[in-house]
Amino acid sequence: MLTGQQLQQNQVRYVADALRLVPGFSVSRSGSYGGLTQVRVRGAEANHLLVMVDGVDASETSSGEFDFGSLIVDDIERIEVMRGAQSTFWGANALAGVVNIITKRGMRDGVQGGVRSELGTDGTVLAAAGVRGGGTNYDVALSGAFRQSDGYNISDFGSEKDGDRNATVNGNFNLFNGFTATATYTYVDASEQTVADGPRLAEVRRPKHSGPLIAAYVFYEDRARVFGELVYDGKAEDFAFVPSLPPRVTLGSYTLVNVGGSFKFNENLEAFGRVENLFDEEYEEVFGYNTPGRSAFVGLKRTF
Repeated sequence: MLTGQQLQQNQVRYVADALRLVPGFSVSRSGSYGGLTQVRVRGAEANHLLVMVDGVDASETSSGEFDFGSLIVDDIERIEVMRGAQSTFWGANALAGVVNIITKRGMRDGVQGGVRSELGTDGTVLAAAGVRGGGTNYDVALSGAFRQSDGYNISDFGSEKDGDRNATVNGNFNLFNGFTATATYTYVDASEQTVADGPRLAEVRRPKHSGPLIAAYVFYEDRARVFGELVYDGKAEDFAFVPSLPPRVTLGSYTLVNVGGSFKFNENLEAFGRVENLFDEEYEEVFGYNTPGRSAFVGLKRTF
């Protein structure tokens, strides 16, 4: 397990760089910060690693893998790492392992805050601030981070620089006993030059605006839990390998709503169910590839 305190003490800025410290993990970054970043475990493919953020599967539905390119460590409480096959407890996507990222929560009966800034090579600038506090029956945590870098030339040809601009705002709210809510907004501005001295173009499949809103309620002596998720992805560009179309096309923005729940019959038996894409949204994450419509799943979990 990697704690947020360890990451701050070691001055790690990106989650991908933190995972380089874990035995058996291999990180592949396509160019500068903000580029496509894949994580493989013990020789398996990137889509064999399940990535959870506050208990929610964060992997893309089209590829089954998570892009670590823009995920910075600010506002992370800890990163739990499990190597080896975990499919029995976490599902088919956990063939190689699980990375479970837990963000910071509020604190009861007090207030705590802090700010941080950083300057570095390649015109790198980082600024972050956070505050958390609460009362007897509620707690709140709010944080924001901004990082930009002019980057460097990722190609052996030309002299242009490939930079990145990343902003994240995160909030966790526990407004009364049993109810929790989390909201995150991420802004990513990454560009590239496909031709030396040519115009800068947006990195493909990188929406500038994205973020989830997650709410959950636990009741009936903590045996029952219901949750809802609203996930927004803004417009993004993608390649179109179709002769009758321009080389690049724009993928439309979309909003997905997922709901579900679970019930514990006893300490060893739990039933669960969920509905994904509740309103049957039509969208594309990769041009030319359809995505699932409304889907429903139910199951039982037994521990020994």
